[in-house]
Amino acid sequence: MTPVFLVSDVDGMKQITSDRHTFAKDLSSYEHVNIYGRSLVSTDGNEWRRHLAAAGPAFSESNNAMVWRETRRLVQEWFATEYTETPGSSTQVDVLAKMTQATLHVIAAAGFGMRASWSAFNDPHVKGPALEAVRRKGDSVLLPFHTALEQTLSNLFVRMLAPSFMYTLPFHVPVLSDTLAVASAAFRSLQTHMQRMVDCVRKGDAVEENADGLEQEEMASDLLKRLVQANEEEKKGKDKGSLTEGELFSNVFVSSSKCSILTRN
Repeated sequence: MTPVFLVSDVDGMKQITSDRHTFAKDLSSYEHVNIYGRSLVSTDGNEWRRHLAAAGPAFSESNNAMVWRETRRLVQEWFATEYTETPGSSTQVDVLAKMTQATLHVIAAAGFGMRASWSAFNDPHVKGPALEAVRRKGDSVLLPFHTALEQTLSNLFVRMLAPSFMYTLPFHVPVLSDTLAVASAAFRSLQTHMQRMVDCVRKGDAVEENADGLEQEEMASDLLKRLVQANEEEKKGKDKGSLTEGELFSNVFVSSSKCSILTRN
């Protein structure tokens, strides 16, 4: 059994995180996050440096600034939409639900350049519409972008922990079968939307109409767009240093899922 040490000393933590040779990353523990491909999180050594060279320029202050702008816009819209009572009145707020809703909006805008009104993620915990679409169209279903995003993040641990054979069981298991069907459709749909966005950026199109009828924001600071642009520049410099499509998707998705998990906790 591998021993585990908990470190709380600041200097010790700096030494551990800066000495990548002595304290090597346990890559096996990150295999479950390689849903679309490897990323900065699940690589080390030369492969990690390749990811950093291609993806590093995308993580910039302009992206951080966009997160702040979107957060401010959403909070203002949230309050204006839902809290219009007279002064002195009180309202009970489901903090987890509202913070999850806000997080999904920020991820959609800062990660994928897809802005929307506050009501786009009206109830992130309800998977009814997605389930009905999956039941109606089966494997051919393409969930709208915002539905796909909220369901991938909601079912992230399901996707990581459920073995592949459970998705093709020849019989129906109450609750489990529906959850797996929605998770599978959501991850597949999100990949399709990301591929369309990548193609749009490569063609030089600033605005794209997606399946929701929402307009992709005319901003160069969303993470996916900056990753594609940085990767294209890397291709010009050295052929073997660029990322594959799956690795591009994985870097964006891992960053988005980390943001979602941290906010919910």
